[in-house]
Amino acid sequence: MTNIEELAENVNEQIGRMTKYGMRTVTTHKRGYELSWSNSGQKWNIYSRALPAGSYKIDANHIIVEAPSTAIQELLPLLIDLPLYSNSRQAFRRGTENDLFDPYHKEYYDEDRKSKKVTKPKRKVTKKKGCGCK
Repeated sequence: MTNIEELAENVNEQIGRMTKYGMRTVTTHKRGYELSWSNSGQKWNIYSRALPAGSYKIDANHIIVEAPSTAIQELLPLLIDLPLYSNSRQAFRRGTENDLFDPYHKEYYDEDRKSKKVTKPKRKVTKKKGCGCK
């Protein structure tokens, strides 16, 4: 296994654990780069310039990888999809395995409508006599 493959395995393991929304604090011991997941592009991108070792607050779709930029460029195509992506609208539109639970999916919507009868309340419309002007 090459260094890039080992790095990809370690980073993919970290990505696989990213299943919760919200900010989190990450501490790095070496210089690295922040990567961000793009739902619309369905890929990982380099988000920042090189970050020195330290503590960083990052969002659910970001990860910091401690590696040189040349290794990061080789690593990007080897990374797995962010687990949170499978629940996104973009994933449903592209036809993921979860499309049965998509509230925008036509069959899901039709089934839901059949099970619940929705009726609009009737409004009384009263005509006003005159404009009320003096």
